[in-house]
Amino acid sequence: MGVTSSHNSTLTSQVALRVAIIVGWLFVIPSTSEADCQPISLSRLILQQAYTTLRSGNNAMARLLFESVIELFPESPEAAESLFRLAHLDIRERYFDDAQQRFEQVIKHPSAHPDFVARAKLQLGFVDIMKFFTRRWWRREAGREEQMIELSGREAWQHLEKAKSTLEAVASEYANKNNTVVAVAKLGIGEIYLLQKQPRLAERIYWEIVRKWGVKELPLLLLAHYGIGVAKVAQSDEENAIGHFQWVVQNFSIGGVLENMVFVPPDFKVKARLWKVNCWVANGQKDHALLEAQIAEQEGRELLMKVTLENHRQSLRRWIAKARLWQGALLREIGRNQEAEKILLDTVAEFGDLPESDKSLLLWSLEVW
Repeated sequence: MGVTSSHNSTLTSQVALRVAIIVGWLFVIPSTSEADCQPISLSRLILQQAYTTLRSGNNAMARLLFESVIELFPESPEAAESLFRLAHLDIRERYFDDAQQRFEQVIKHPSAHPDFVARAKLQLGFVDIMKFFTRRWWRREAGREEQMIELSGREAWQHLEKAKSTLEAVASEYANKNNTVVAVAKLGIGEIYLLQKQPRLAERIYWEIVRKWGVKELPLLLLAHYGIGVAKVAQSDEENAIGHFQWVVQNFSIGGVLENMVFVPPDFKVKARLWKVNCWVANGQKDHALLEAQIAEQEGRELLMKVTLENHRQSLRRWIAKARLWQGALLREIGRNQEAEKILLDTVAEFGDLPESDKSLLLWSLEVW
C-alpha cells in the first residue's frame, strides 16, 4: 500500500501497545488539596500553595514547596503526600530511580494516607513499565555528575517482568479491599501482556475488568474497551476491534476520573478514532478510513478548545497532526493528489514544532505531484 502501509506500520509500532496507562495521566493533580476538610495547618497551607503553583506550570517552585513541607513537617501526612507528588515530578524529568525511591518512602511513611500508599505501590510497577518504554533515564548519585542509564533489550524485558510481579502483588494484596486499586493493577498487567505479545491474555484481563468492576465505572470501561480493541488488532481481528474503539468514541467524556486513580486523558477519543482508521486500512476500506481520520481531526480541534493544561493541549495537537498525516497518506492512495499535497503542506505550516511536521514533509517529498 505504498506510503500508507509504511505509515500504518509506524503508527502500530509507536502506539499499538501503549494503551491508556501512562504514568502521570493516571494519577491527576487535585483541583484542591485532597484533605481540605481537615483544619488548615501550616503544612496544609504550604501544600495547597504547592498544588496551585504546580497547576500554573511552575514545576521548579512547586518542587521547592513540596520539599519545604517534608523538611519542616517530616512526620506529617502532608510530608507523605509531598513525597508522592515529588515522585511524579521526578517521572516527568526522567529520574525514574528517584521516583521509585520516593514511592517506597510513601509506603513506609507512618502518617501516609492509605490511598497514597496504595497509589505508590501501583506506581512502583508503572515506573518499571516506563523504563521499558523509554530504555533511558537520568540517575543522580551523591558526589557525582548525573548519568544517563541506557538499557539493553534483555534488561528492558527484565523491568517489564518486575512490573508484572509488582502489579500482581498489588492486585492480590487489595483483593476484596479496594476494587479500584485492583482494577488499575489489572490494567497495567493487561498492557504488559500486550508488550509481551500475548494479546489473548491481555484481552482476558480487560474483559475481567469490564465484568467485575467496569459496569458502573465509565473510566474503567473506556480503558478496558480500548485495551480489548488493541488486543483484537494484535490478533488481526480488526473487524471486531472496530466495535470496541467505537464504544470508546461514543461513550467518551472529557476529564473522566475515578477516585483520583484512573484518568481518561483528553486525547483518548482521537486516539480511538485513529485506531479505527488503522483497522479500516487493514480491511482495505480506504474511504472509511479517510472519513474517520477527518472526523478525528475535527473532534480533536473541538476538544482543544476545551482544554487548558499545556501538556494536555500539546498531546492533543500531536494527535490532530497524526490525523492529518493519515489523511494525506490516504488521499494520495486514492488518487486525490492535489488535496493530499495541500493537507501535508498545511500540516507542516501549522504543526512545525511537532515531529509529525517532519513526517508530513517527508511524505510530501516522496511524491511526484
